[in-house]
Amino acid sequence: MKLKNKIAVITGAGSGMGRASAIRFAREGAKVIVTDLNDIGARETAAMIRNDGMDAAAIRTDVASEEQVINMVDTVVEKYGGLHILFNVAGCPQQEKPFEMITGEEWDHIMAVNVRGIFYTAKHALSELKKTRGVILNVGSIWSERPGPRSVCYAASKGAVLNITRALAIELAIYKIRVNCICPGATDTPFMAQTIPGYNEKIKEEIAAATPLKSIVLPEDVASAALFLVSNEASKITGSAFYVDSGYMVGRSEV
Repeated sequence: MKLKNKIAVITGAGSGMGRASAIRFAREGAKVIVTDLNDIGARETAAMIRNDGMDAAAIRTDVASEEQVINMVDTVVEKYGGLHILFNVAGCPQQEKPFEMITGEEWDHIMAVNVRGIFYTAKHALSELKKTRGVILNVGSIWSERPGPRSVCYAASKGAVLNITRALAIELAIYKIRVNCICPGATDTPFMAQTIPGYNEKIKEEIAAATPLKSIVLPEDVASAALFLVSNEASKITGSAFYVDSGYMVGRSEV
């Protein structure tokens, strides 16, 4: 097993990419701490893992709250004795709308979750990750480098995530801590309905058709890539943007 006896915190694991990754990490031997603002979703994910005979615990955490992040890390260390993997999946989508219609409250909320949340979790997990020469993996987006229309707030936040990743990779290399950013394309998660008005099967097919591989990304696709990046198989990879996008960043296929 690739993560045997590893202790992994996954934020935003109450659904979607976070849930799929929590399940995948647990199957590879990790003890998984499922955190999410959605307490019900977090508990459901942890229960799914435990029902399969694996180890998981749920901790309700708002990553935009420094106090809650500190409490979460302290609880993990108290329960499991350390930390090897921090996977920052928690994020806040932006409904597509013209730039001039975005309110200051919307901007602040998205930045608080998508950017400040990663700052808090990395900052307060760092002392434990130094001990284990651990791994930080952040979720960016294809929009970290190639923004789409009517997405300025989300694109700005995910651009920040990518550059936080690169800056931390340089700074933390002295501790042998690797820091990478997984950048999914449009992924079929519950967040899609919050981002695209009227999201349905037809829209999903249109998204898939715009990619060279003619397929929409699934949460399990992200989980597979994440498993590689946090495992020893990626021991020489740090500061990278790892795209899971059905080829979208290469360019639209006309075939």
